[in-house]
Amino acid sequence: MRSARGKHRKWRFSRKPLVSQNPLARSANPVHILVGKSGDSGLIRKYWFEIFHAALWVAIGVMIFYQKPVALAVGLFGLMLCAFAFALNAVRKDMKAALLILAAPLVILAIVLPLNRSHALDWVEFHSAKPLYEARFKWLPPPGHEPRLVAFHMDDRGWLPTGPTIFETLVYDQTDEVGKPAAQWSAAWRMRASGRLHFHSILQPISRSHSVTVTAMGDHWFWVEQVMR
Repeated sequence: MRSARGKHRKWRFSRKPLVSQNPLARSANPVHILVGKSGDSGLIRKYWFEIFHAALWVAIGVMIFYQKPVALAVGLFGLMLCAFAFALNAVRKDMKAALLILAAPLVILAIVLPLNRSHALDWVEFHSAKPLYEARFKWLPPPGHEPRLVAFHMDDRGWLPTGPTIFETLVYDQTDEVGKPAAQWSAAWRMRASGRLHFHSILQPISRSHSVTVTAMGDHWFWVEQVMR
């Protein structure tokens, strides 16, 4: 009898909680259903949606920085997903998860948008393309007694549905005159440039809405940006 009562008390006062077989009963938040047992893998499984959401916005930030047209569609999807997840967690009063969701687009946009207004993309594209265009010099005819003056057309950046069209030209000028104001260009340089490809619109703007900006990149290289508004 004693052993029977002892067993009954042990079962009745056991502190082990009953584990439900329904995974939805373990957490009210579907984002946190898959919880690992221990270690970093458990954190990854617990916050898999937040990690996916942050990775998505990193990818969106890269596409915006490189001004890829697909960034518009992917960015719109990211904003809709962010708004839905933030609202869902806010209604469930899970403010930690809501703030983690909201932080991803705010941090990425705070970094990428100022970079887009600067010449950071010009420098990245220049240093990635420079070895290729330097190798193409070997296939060009020798300049003779004249300084070398060559222009290479880059990809256009008219990626927004509304806004200016941007033309990019990479110029190698041994005299560095392309980087000077137009009033300081010599007659000999103007003569050489007028007979070369991609220099016509640089020498003579097409309209009042056409602006030309020249940035010195070093070693006689220049990045020429033409904006048509």
